[in-house]
Amino acid sequence: MARQEIKARRNPNIQLCMWCLGRQYTPNVHQAEVVGRRVFKKAGLEPTEKCSLCDGVYEARDRIVQEIIEKTRGFEFCSFQLGVSVPSDKVEAEDELRSKLETGSGVGLKRGLSVLLRDELALKIGKRPSARRPELIITIKLPEAKIKVESKPMTVYVRYLKLTRGMPVKAPYCSSCHGVGCEKCKDMGIDLTSRTVEATLSKVLLNAFDGSKVKLSWSGVDEDDSIVVGSGRPMLAQIVSPKRRVSGFTRINMNASDDVQMTVVEAAEPERSRIEDLIKHVRAKAVFEKDLTVNEVNVLVKTFKGKAVSVSIGGNKRKERIVHELEINAMEGEAELFLRLDNAISVRHLISPYSLGKTEMGRVEPNFADVLPNNRVKWMLYDVVRFEEKHGWGKTLIM
Repeated sequence: MARQEIKARRNPNIQLCMWCLGRQYTPNVHQAEVVGRRVFKKAGLEPTEKCSLCDGVYEARDRIVQEIIEKTRGFEFCSFQLGVSVPSDKVEAEDELRSKLETGSGVGLKRGLSVLLRDELALKIGKRPSARRPELIITIKLPEAKIKVESKPMTVYVRYLKLTRGMPVKAPYCSSCHGVGCEKCKDMGIDLTSRTVEATLSKVLLNAFDGSKVKLSWSGVDEDDSIVVGSGRPMLAQIVSPKRRVSGFTRINMNASDDVQMTVVEAAEPERSRIEDLIKHVRAKAVFEKDLTVNEVNVLVKTFKGKAVSVSIGGNKRKERIVHELEINAMEGEAELFLRLDNAISVRHLISPYSLGKTEMGRVEPNFADVLPNNRVKWMLYDVVRFEEKHGWGKTLIM
């Protein structure tokens, strides 16, 4: 008699199903029942009605797979990951059993059930298992075989236009939860009824992808009185628990409102690199304390055009960014400015810093007031007309 049958015979009180016994001797979970039947037969033993390891989950696998199918029916997905959560006492019991049987070539309960149910589910629904980038995560908790389905977040790249002056970009806190997150605000903490860019985009994306919430990552926040035109300001949006994925793109209303439109919405990686290292083109109007002289215009252009400025990023930390282009058309009563500058440079901190009071974050040095201390800007308005997105080796794509 083979060594494995001898060890099994010496432990006649083991309460296992054929699959759980077979797993102790083979890593092939699909052949484990056959192996277990052979071991039981040659050892002169019988499998028990109640398996002390899997608690009957193996016998109920068809029902469990069908329950998973029902629970995932409302989700659009191409790939999934399935895992099984096993209580620690089951792990300890199996370790003790392996010690008695003196076997180490098999597969554990957690791994065995995960592979078995994953493969059977994949066969029935025609979806591919993926441990690396699953769109759906399915967890089965033992011993009650409780099924949990989680849709992985998806990220979309958006470019939006802000067409109305006086419209805030960021939404105020939700009046019910004050920013904590509640049912009223879809757990986002903001007032989704507000006339803001954030609320408008969030609602469109929530409805299109049927997600539980949206998390927006901004490439910058423009002033209420500014507009954003051209191809739009880039941003990333993370859709949490989406039920729609590919089909969600067909449901997006690019004309989100009279105030906000989207020019691009496409699937993206979650890294922020795509919305960083941007260059923005800005058109501004400014009223100085006195009309600019030709000499003052020349001094400003010479100081800033093609030069680095220092930007405060909080605390004592600063970073250098570039003002690539500066053109100034001085007229009676006001001046028109065109700037091409790194996106991290605040236009107001550069042109009219004293209108911001003692705000340190984003402060630019030097700024217009540093260069012309006796002729500061007392009013300004700016619009963002274009963005450039850098792509490797300094190459730039005009958007």
